[in-house]
Amino acid sequence: MMQLQNTAITFRQVCQSKHPGVTDVDASTVSKGIFAETREFKCYLSCLLDIMQLARKGKINYEKASNQLQTMLPDDLKQDALLALAACKDVAREIRDHCEASLMLVRCFYENNPHFVFP
Repeated sequence: MMQLQNTAITFRQVCQSKHPGVTDVDASTVSKGIFAETREFKCYLSCLLDIMQLARKGKINYEKASNQLQTMLPDDLKQDALLALAACKDVAREIRDHCEASLMLVRCFYENNPHFVFP
């Protein structure tokens, strides 16, 4: 779990450097289901989904995302994450703006995973 936390910190730092308007508070409250409604924050989420290889520009490649979750998550978090991925795979399909789509995806993951964690 420590390796996952260290990786998450690195991912967060990379995406916050690309989106400097996202505060540490904004970034740290995602796991609690609190989402800033700014464009910068939504694009920060898109950056994280891209860097984690869960989505690309707000669109999920289900097979790739599933494999990625199986690889990077500890066993006790995998099942809930995979169920959330299945529930959310099409939630943003019609959204053209990748930042908006990313917010919809992350919000859906939160709502469908009782053990949701996010960098």
